[in-house]
Amino acid sequence: MTYVRTYLSLRTSRVNDKISLASKRKSNEFIGRISKRLLGQTGRVAFHVYLTSNRCYNDHEVIDYDGEELDIGNGYNEKDGIYVVPVSGVYVFTWTFLADYAQYAVTEIVVNGEKKGWTITDGTSQSLLLSPSSSLIVTSVNAGDHVFIRRVQGRGCSAVNSQYMRATFSGWQLSP
Repeated sequence: MTYVRTYLSLRTSRVNDKISLASKRKSNEFIGRISKRLLGQTGRVAFHVYLTSNRCYNDHEVIDYDGEELDIGNGYNEKDGIYVVPVSGVYVFTWTFLADYAQYAVTEIVVNGEKKGWTITDGTSQSLLLSPSSSLIVTSVNAGDHVFIRRVQGRGCSAVNSQYMRATFSGWQLSP
């Protein structure tokens, strides 16, 4: 009798796993169709990416945010950290960066080789609190333009991703 219960339990578990996987696939396909439909109807795009773990970045190194929350328009490349603008227009770009304790970092946003904004994260104070910094720009860009965040200079090399704060990079089209 125990064998039959175990067999039925395993069989039910496998069926539930298949149903769960099928539901996830359908959900992802649905989100993909909605994203394409939204992009096709409005021409609007948006992305939001983040660091998934602590990393070491040296001066003039591009921050390659490896966690993708949203990418309507498929412009962000997790491998190199560069956002390639899919549709021309006026965009809002924002980023947040956290340096490790007793370190600081200056970061900047670069659009087609031109520096457009800066921020400094200063964890060198006597407190043991992290000090995130954020910045935001509004700029006109063309399809194919490259946008990225890079570390300019600092002390130490750590970018922090904590339980309560994380480094992020986001952008969205404000108008065509």
